[in-house]
Amino acid sequence: MENTSRHQLTSQLILLAGVHHALAALLCALSGLISSALTAPAMAARAFAPIAAAALWTATGSYNAVLAATLAAAVILTASFWAAAAWSLATTSD
Repeated sequence: MENTSRHQLTSQLILLAGVHHALAALLCALSGLISSALTAPAMAARAFAPIAAAALWTATGSYNAVLAATLAAAVILTASFWAAAAWSLATTSD
């Protein structure tokens, strides 16, 4: 009887370890998915920016247009960041 009880306990522990391992693998996979979702836009921007700059330079024949577009993008991104920060503070202070 004691041997059967130990066997059942061992089986349950092995099952629990397997479930724990499966949950850990799932969390790791989800973490990788979230990380990929966050880095994909940045990688796309890094890939697209030189192509857009070259196209703008070719279309206008001057690098001044590239500098103006870069400055405009920086101003828009900065304003967007501060607007999001202000919105976040306004919604969390209630």
